[in-house]
This record gives sequence, C-alpha cells and structure tokens, in this order.
Amino acid sequence: MDPSKKGKTHQGYYWVHHCPIDDSILFDYQPGRSREAADHILSGFKGYLQSDGYAAYDTIASVKGLPT
Repeated sequence: MDPSKKGKTHQGYYWVHHCPIDDSILFDYQPGRSREAADHILSGFKGYLQSDGYAAYDTIASVKGLPT
C-alpha cells in the first residue's frame, strides 16, 4: 500500500535468498528487479549463486567475477 495516496498501491518485489549451509531464508522487499535490488544483499558474496535464470543475476555474477 502507498500511505501517501489513499486507496493506492505500488508494485514491488520480494527477493528470496536461501542459504543451504544453515538453511536460512531471507525475504527482501525491493521496489524493483534491477541488479541494484539484489546487489546490496550479495555485496561481498563469494561462491556459487544458483538462480532462476533472471538476467539480473548474470550481471551480478559478471560484476563480481562469479562463475555462470
């Protein structure tokens, strides 16, 4: 919901991250689907990234030097 506009909503996305090492799950709400939306969570990440094939992950992998 958009509190600044009565009766209006806005589009947003939940990015879901799962860590198989400790089986933790993170739901991160972001207003968009750009690389920047996931980059703040993945900053400093090193390792393998398994995704659903969304193109933003390819960009993140290439910027961070991760295998694709």
